[in-house]
Amino acid sequence: MENLNGGSLTSSHLSDGSDEGCAMDAQGSPPDLHHYLKAGTTALHVAVESDVESLNPFATVERYRTFILGNLSFYRAFEAWAAASGVSEVLRDWPARRKEAALVADAEDLAAYPDEEPAPPTELLPPAPVAPSLLLGALYVTEGSTLGAAVLAKRAARLGFGPTWGARFFHFYGSQRTRRWRAFLQVLNAAPLDAAGRTAALDTALQTFETYRRHVVAR
Repeated sequence: MENLNGGSLTSSHLSDGSDEGCAMDAQGSPPDLHHYLKAGTTALHVAVESDVESLNPFATVERYRTFILGNLSFYRAFEAWAAASGVSEVLRDWPARRKEAALVADAEDLAAYPDEEPAPPTELLPPAPVAPSLLLGALYVTEGSTLGAAVLAKRAARLGFGPTWGARFFHFYGSQRTRRWRAFLQVLNAAPLDAAGRTAALDTALQTFETYRRHVVAR
């Protein structure tokens, strides 16, 4: 999810460096799935980003701790939902994309010990297992957020946190950040979805943004 005002969760879909072909091409073909999802989620993306920024999560260590715990709550729930839906069949490198462990380590660095049981993962997302089209819509949100996290890593650094202490989550993928995003886009845009499948993917992307807001903003 990409930064509009110095960086927040929602940082990377609004300007991910891959805008070529975002409108219909010269033959009038519809946009690829990436740009279809980007266009359909922009308004909610901006709204969620504004809500997150209103928390001022990098103002103090205590607020940062709360922000990390909110992200842990979301990713723990989301990754369980994705696993129950067979995400490893959609993204073959899924184990390397799981972020819960990094967030747990960050929470421990911050002397935060979240409950073992997260908030229910299906409050807004459809019950697992879901079709691959729905998974792709949700993954568009979470993978995009990882791409944009580089900006947030700089804000965490001002509080003294880095890739080995307190801010592993924002350094996820490291130098492979762009390569991982492009690999995901290849999978996303290769999906043979009809109009109904594209609509389902968009609906789930929107639900993922709302689920994130519930875990992080409405804690």
